[in-house]
Amino acid sequence: KARVVRRIENNYHTTSIKSAHLPAIASISRMIHARLLVRILFLVRSMMALPAMAVGKEVRFTGNTKIMYDKIIGNVPWFGRKSAQAKLDRAIDEVCVDGVVTDADMVVLAKKTTPRIFLQTSLDIIEEHKTS
Repeated sequence: KARVVRRIENNYHTTSIKSAHLPAIASISRMIHARLLVRILFLVRSMMALPAMAVGKEVRFTGNTKIMYDKIIGNVPWFGRKSAQAKLDRAIDEVCVDGVVTDADMVVLAKKTTPRIFLQTSLDIIEEHKTS
């Protein structure tokens, strides 16, 4: 029985990480942590986006445009919603100078703010709720 235990212990020691590999493992670990830190900083920065709409400016949604707006924002993953909402609000400031958002404006806003791979989904939402 003593030989079996020693053999198992020897196999364990031969398969363990040698101290020569520890610096390489530590540098890989630091790289992973650095990439994670960059992603977290990017996420925090996107959540603290520029002010969305001008302070005191009123926006009026006509027809079902408010429903379209809410569904487009709701279609974004939770971690990007604030950033997407801020981007859409800034685009409303630029496109809808009079402060009235129409169905046609929503199409322009979706094309301006939505990434290309998600554009068709946003256009489908707008088409589903169009009043005219």
